[in-house]
Amino acid sequence: MTSYDFSGKYFLVARAGGGIGSELSRQLKKSGANVFLCGRDPQKLEALQAELGADGAIIPQIQVSPTLGFSPIRYLSAGHLCNI
Repeated sequence: MTSYDFSGKYFLVARAGGGIGSELSRQLKKSGANVFLCGRDPQKLEALQAELGADGAIIPQIQVSPTLGFSPIRYLSAGHLCNI
């Protein structure tokens, strides 16, 4: 199995509350990445955040509207994060 070093890199994982998203978050964290969690179930995200460590950030579920032109990057850069 190939291992990667993602130290200093940032990843936003959508649907991190379960399945592939939560496992991807775990593997990225093991590889040194900073992981931002996004999903619909706050309890699942908080549990995963606790498992990954205090530096994982939770991004609340956001309704995406094509007319508003939502961009996750704009959301992140606007300072809507906590626990970074």
